Amino acid sequence: MMKKAVVADEQLQSTEAFAREIGIKPASVRKRYNQTGTYFGIRPRKLPNGRLRWPVGAAKLLLEPVGD
Repeated sequence: MMKKAVVADEQLQSTEAFAREIGIKPASVRKRYNQTGTYFGIRPRKLPNGRLRWPVGAAKLLLEPVGD
């Protein structure tokens, strides 16, 4: 049985690119994901080959100040 490919409009990036945007090591992102299933509320998409892809622009949510 073949699976149909799902085409998403969402732009995704690698763990390395996501980590670079927020200024940390990719291993830190992977460790947090393995512990909690997210990186501080940001959930990646897991590809069939096991690699993680993170939403482009999600790093901005982490870097924005909260409140006044």
